[in-house]
Amino acid sequence: MRLLNSFLFSSLLIGQTYNLPFDWSGQFGISTVGGRLFWNSDWTSGPLLFDGTYTYYPLRYGNAISALFQPAGTHLIPLTIYQLPDTTSTTTTLDYERGDYNYDLLAIDADFKTPGRSVGLHGFKRSYAGREGQFFHPKGNTSPLQQTYKVDYRSENKGWLIDASTARLVTESGLPDSGAVNGLLEDEILTAGIITRSPGEKLQWTSHFALFQQWRRIDASWYGDRKKQFISRRMWKQELDGFNIEGFSTSLGMDLNTQSISKTDTVQRDIDWAVTYARVKWKGINASFGGSYFSSDETYRNISVEYSNSWKFLSINTEFSEQYRPTHIHIWEANHNDLIERLIRGVLSINAEFKNVKTGINYFNGVSKINSVERGDYSTVELFNQLVLYKQLSFKGSYSLQKGNFYLSDEIGKKIQFQLAYKKEHFFNRFDLSANLYGEGLLNRKESNLLSPLDGVSLENAGTSLNLSDIWLLNFDVSATISTMTITWSVRNILQAIEPFALKMFPDKQEGDFLIQHHSTFPPMGRLVSFGIHWTFKD
Repeated sequence: MRLLNSFLFSSLLIGQTYNLPFDWSGQFGISTVGGRLFWNSDWTSGPLLFDGTYTYYPLRYGNAISALFQPAGTHLIPLTIYQLPDTTSTTTTLDYERGDYNYDLLAIDADFKTPGRSVGLHGFKRSYAGREGQFFHPKGNTSPLQQTYKVDYRSENKGWLIDASTARLVTESGLPDSGAVNGLLEDEILTAGIITRSPGEKLQWTSHFALFQQWRRIDASWYGDRKKQFISRRMWKQELDGFNIEGFSTSLGMDLNTQSISKTDTVQRDIDWAVTYARVKWKGINASFGGSYFSSDETYRNISVEYSNSWKFLSINTEFSEQYRPTHIHIWEANHNDLIERLIRGVLSINAEFKNVKTGINYFNGVSKINSVERGDYSTVELFNQLVLYKQLSFKGSYSLQKGNFYLSDEIGKKIQFQLAYKKEHFFNRFDLSANLYGEGLLNRKESNLLSPLDGVSLENAGTSLNLSDIWLLNFDVSATISTMTITWSVRNILQAIEPFALKMFPDKQEGDFLIQHHSTFPPMGRLVSFGIHWTFKD
């Protein structure tokens, strides 16, 4: 149950990621990261690389992948802070969830640790029929919608650090279709990566090498291209750090990339690009300057500047970046001259923390240009607050205003989010109790279509318009922890679950008004009542 909770609570992680699901299981949806609609953006999960062409919704692949989600950046090597043990231990965790409409989720994680070394094995599967059976396999197969298998290895010896992972991710999901049977999405990903870091006595060398392979096939009456589609991707980042001069810390880096995409027998794009940069750190300033070089003989500048500082109870962070990347294959397919996209983004974050109160404001803005023509922009202001109300009772909330068009924005003008949490240890001297009431309001939604749920590209008028009325969602879960086992019961969309009573409380509403639909391709979501067990075993 913790996996589903993390999927829904991630919307409340202020200033990070907002997830808009198309179904309650976590299989389909869109994300907004740092105020920007997340698509055609590479990302990492530890050493693993994910090409952002079609993998735009990390939650699909399970907690072992999404928990380490980080948008990729030129000078960002995703080396996680992890203290290797000096003793031997084995830890196994089991998560199992069962709920409405054949919802079934199982995750097993095993971590084996010895002095200076750690090995992790992770398995995940998700099954879900959907409220209207839209995810049933068209041939009646009972295979899960999603399967993920991952192996991690980490070691440290004489100052040398190795962090490596490999994963296989398999999607076999029915799709909503107007025909007699459902459509079908088949998708398989193989990804592997290794990060190496040398001792840091004087100069320190860090390397990140990653491979990504994906093939997929879509069979649905409303989808035009039913042939197999392939993506092959390689990335190699290197950074040399330790040039310290008069308080300035300087590093040099290089980022090499190749991408090959094949959609049909006649549509194929191969592109290589490299980024070189110099990075300077001084006090609270972290600045990176360099150039991007594409195999199409185009050269551009890359800039990234960040400043952060903190005082007794106040902290501030501001960022500006200008970077270039290949356009989405669908944009290039429509016009081969539209090959390179320029993305400019800015961030300002101010946070204050007192005894029992955390508060702050985030501001995000950005613009995208292709061939000097502006394609989209976004601007988001977010206010958030977190406070302890009374002993075990706490509150977390946020209010955001957004402007922007369909290209970089989910076009939800206002978002209101809240979470009321209660935690009590040794409840009746028997177990630890936790209860959460949380929800959101999505207001002033514009009449444009969201990201294509299969191709991962934001195109205007990609489907039929939705009924863009305001949406209010209310959820609840309660859990009890005894020793190393946690049992959870949860309800998603409380008002729909108790619709007969809700209609009496809101007489202006009609039957079906509490259903929630975020994309016209997928049927409206009703409720999801589920039960889960999280169990940890240690030697």
